[in-house]
Amino acid sequence: MVNGLGMTLEQQQRFFDPIIKFIKENPHLFDLVPKQSNSRTQEQTSEK
Repeated sequence: MVNGLGMTLEQQQRFFDPIIKFIKENPHLFDLVPKQSNSRTQEQTSEK
C-alpha cells in the first residue's frame, strides 16, 4: 500500500525510525515546545 507521499510502508519505516529514535533519546528538546505554544495560546485567548 502506498500513502499520500507515494511511499510504501517499508519506506515510511526507514524514513521515520531515525526521527522517532532521536525524539525518544532527546525528550527534553520537545518538552519545551508545547509549554511555550500553550502559554501563547492562553495569552491570545485572554486578550480577546
